[in-house]
Amino acid sequence: MGRIWVDPPSASDDVGVDDAMLVGTSERIVPFDEEAPETVMWAGAYSQTRDTGFVFGPEEFAPAIALSAEAELRTRYGIRLPEIALCHGRVTTKSLMDWRAKLADGGMYDDCPRDLLPAPSALTNAETADRIRKACARFDGYQGPYASRTEWGHHGLTEQRIEDFISQFETDSMIDAALRAIEGFKVIGRKQIVETIRSFVGDNSDYEQAVVVPFGSQRDSSSPAAYFALDARDRFPELRVDDLAGAIDRDRPILLIDDIIHSGRQSVGIVSAWFGDPEPARTLNEERRALSTQIQIALREKQDRVAFVFVAGAEEGRRQLVDCLNRNDMPDAQVSIGDTSLPSIGDDLFATDKQQRAFTSRCRAIGAQLLAEDPRASERQLGYGNHGLLLAHVYNTPAQALTAFWKEGLVDGRKWEALIPRRVKS
Repeated sequence: MGRIWVDPPSASDDVGVDDAMLVGTSERIVPFDEEAPETVMWAGAYSQTRDTGFVFGPEEFAPAIALSAEAELRTRYGIRLPEIALCHGRVTTKSLMDWRAKLADGGMYDDCPRDLLPAPSALTNAETADRIRKACARFDGYQGPYASRTEWGHHGLTEQRIEDFISQFETDSMIDAALRAIEGFKVIGRKQIVETIRSFVGDNSDYEQAVVVPFGSQRDSSSPAAYFALDARDRFPELRVDDLAGAIDRDRPILLIDDIIHSGRQSVGIVSAWFGDPEPARTLNEERRALSTQIQIALREKQDRVAFVFVAGAEEGRRQLVDCLNRNDMPDAQVSIGDTSLPSIGDDLFATDKQQRAFTSRCRAIGAQLLAEDPRASERQLGYGNHGLLLAHVYNTPAQALTAFWKEGLVDGRKWEALIPRRVKS
């Protein structure tokens, strides 16, 4: 180690070029970027190329030193170095690939993220790169929960993150299957929520002056859905957003909005708790509150002007909610689902039935390891309910989505990084 020298970049207290001022002979003070706007970009490029850290060592060990520095930055600080950074020294891409393979065989990367290992052959062709780019476009607008990865600058879903994720499946067939699953995802965002509201109100003119209410509490994804729903006011300007009590006070039709209904258990838990039965919610480890007697009465009295609207969902969930409403004396309330086609790994997405079965089995094994501490793991290895849904919100991932895609942890002794992490309700 005495023969290796680290020269880190030094912080600068200099004033940025954009803040510089020029004082001419006329005593007029001129902003630098006004006097020489083209110079700003040159100066910025100069600082980007000069503000660089270096690691020096014996030339014969240059590839190993470069890869060791890469691993240290990746594991300690979450920083991924671009390939060009590794090639600043006297190393070639081929030598880096050869050394990476040697170090992997020697166990150097055993406890490291998968992206540090040699790239699987399935990820080295132009066709796969094109598929990854198109798959990434499906998640346009995705943000996901704010977490440590976000703090290090990983905003949204990038092509690199998709490549890193599918590389964890290791074999060419499984990598292809994982990419096919991503290509089959449905992402619910602002556009889908607004279109659902527009469609429902367009078909039910009595709701043109409705009050949109989140179906659930502030902890639920229905809250941002209600906020996005206001975009539909470009066609229906009388729409309003309020809580349930406020909606009843306004004496208008009530449109309860949520993004997804699948099994219907969560929806049943909410409505049951409203009318005094908290047990269905407790079985889901959720705390739901009863409505006041006054609001319960008012809701039943105006039930023919109450609609539960979901952006996407399954017919089974709708039936469960309808049955619950009937049990609680609200048979006239509507339940509507905008899109009932929920994609899953059971769909015709894969090259062959054999690939589908193998991928499902692998995802089940991954889910079992990630949920090793969950007493209900057997019911959730492919997502809650084991339906293997390929579904995401732009701001979170539903629990019914494929567990391997949103859960982080250890798989086969190595850190498993999620593609679209889920923020769990507390």
